[in-house]
Amino acid sequence: MTDVPGHIPSHFADSLNRAHLRLDGHEERIRKIELDGATMAEWRNNTTDKLDSIRSSITWLIRLIIGGLVAAAITFVVSGGLNGTQ
Repeated sequence: MTDVPGHIPSHFADSLNRAHLRLDGHEERIRKIELDGATMAEWRNNTTDKLDSIRSSITWLIRLIIGGLVAAAITFVVSGGLNGTQ
């Protein structure tokens, strides 16, 4: 709070002091909101990195499965699977 000069009436001084208290409260709330915002931004960045890693792993898994299916089809054809003979 600020010191109020003596020539200001007491009801104005009280009003000014209440206004300063409200401002202090607002400053604290704003500080908490900014801190929460920074925390959430960091959480989003970490989550995005983890999702990118999962996406990359799934992409390679799909490539391996498709590669295995293609290799099996080629093996089937090369071994005479399309001739109808055994």
